[in-house]
Amino acid sequence: PEFFWDYPELEPLYTIVSRYLDVVARINVLNKKLESIHELLDMLANEQNHKHSSTLEWIIIILIALEIVLFLH
Repeated sequence: PEFFWDYPELEPLYTIVSRYLDVVARINVLNKKLESIHELLDMLANEQNHKHSSTLEWIIIILIALEIVLFLH
């Protein structure tokens, strides 16, 4: 981190604590979880867009059918 540009004598302590707490492994796990959540949200957004498109298509179909009925009547 940029903090160690100002305090380089603390970098060994940071390295020791980082290894002890297994920070890299925890970050990897967190990144995988966030990636899964991102994929789920993308799927939900796509489903919502598809639902909206489908609704609009049905509205158009109904309007065309109504226009045909009014034209024939």
